[in-house]
Amino acid sequence: MTFDRWMLPEGIEELLPEEAAKVERLRRKLLNQYASWGYQLVIPPLIEFVESLLLDTNPDLDISTYKMMDRKSGRTMGLRADITAQVARIDAHAMASEGVNRLCYAGSVVHTAPRRALGSRSPIQIGCELFGDASVEGDLEVISLMLNTLSSVGIPNITLDVGHVRIVRRILEKVCISKDTEREILEALDSKRVEKLEGIIAEHQLSEETGQLLHSVATIQGGRDSFDRLAKALKGYDDEIDDALSSVYRVLDEVELKYPSINAYVDFSETQGYDYHTGLVFSALTTEIGYPLANGGRYDDVSGLFGRSRAATGFNADLKTIMTVANLPECAPKKNIYVHREILAKVWSDIERLREDGNTVIEGNTALPEDSLRRKCNFVLTFGDEGAKLRAFDENP
Repeated sequence: MTFDRWMLPEGIEELLPEEAAKVERLRRKLLNQYASWGYQLVIPPLIEFVESLLLDTNPDLDISTYKMMDRKSGRTMGLRADITAQVARIDAHAMASEGVNRLCYAGSVVHTAPRRALGSRSPIQIGCELFGDASVEGDLEVISLMLNTLSSVGIPNITLDVGHVRIVRRILEKVCISKDTEREILEALDSKRVEKLEGIIAEHQLSEETGQLLHSVATIQGGRDSFDRLAKALKGYDDEIDDALSSVYRVLDEVELKYPSINAYVDFSETQGYDYHTGLVFSALTTEIGYPLANGGRYDDVSGLFGRSRAATGFNADLKTIMTVANLPECAPKKNIYVHREILAKVWSDIERLREDGNTVIEGNTALPEDSLRRKCNFVLTFGDEGAKLRAFDENP
């Protein structure tokens, strides 16, 4: 078998200078923004023991994670496919602080398979996690920060998709069905296959009330008017469902007040992360691409796996995906300057000053830039009787 050494595995990409510069600008801008909201940066390791990476409540992580044997300890290690669990471990164990803790991160993750057709297996994940705050206000803070993440980089036509896992969970907790039947119902809801759902309800002889509630969840999605109709159908069935509906109302009111240009869409039938999330779930979409730009939700049960139960909510996004639709303003143009190494010692202080001011100074072995540099350099730094002098460089001298 022959192969080209320059080929990359399918779904694994490299970023060339222009794209890499844009992603780095995004990363710096967003991390600075998170810091202004009080979120502290953490940098978890790329690899650690699988017991810390894989969550009992999120079986998809097990499938997505590359695993290998650690020759030093003899234990299985994993190459992270998600950073959220690592940050939960840091909060619960490494920091172990009381009260509210706000953490943010940005780093590469690797998936064994893409999560969508033609998707990347090597995203650059960025996100924020809020620990120790069980209130709906905590969820609202994270949702606001997620929306700010996208709107601050010029992404147009944003829609906030809101759900709450307690709605379906409480309906199913009140009926006597097996785990397999529960999974069938969740799959039918998630795929919006109403006929299949009705067949499952009939086959297992669920009550008329349960059938009507599940049918409402499966068929009513949309904006504020649709949510009002759905809330009317669900209200009064269970106190926890009423509390969940109240939380969603708060989110819709807050988003309408803070972000009047952002559309809100309510859907309780989406069950991805059903076993992992414990409350509000949310994602942000744009008409520019056909899949969510950012995802988040409440996951209060995760920190307990690391020895300390903590309320938690957060979101994450892929910087590479954001880059494809972001519309950042151009940086103020700086000078690209060429200098002959023959005069470096004489003009070194000038070079340091120019670089500190944000200009680029490239050293070379010829008096004028070689052809490969002429497209990059628009100034030349020279030295004469009057000292260092910066002059414009004509690309076609």
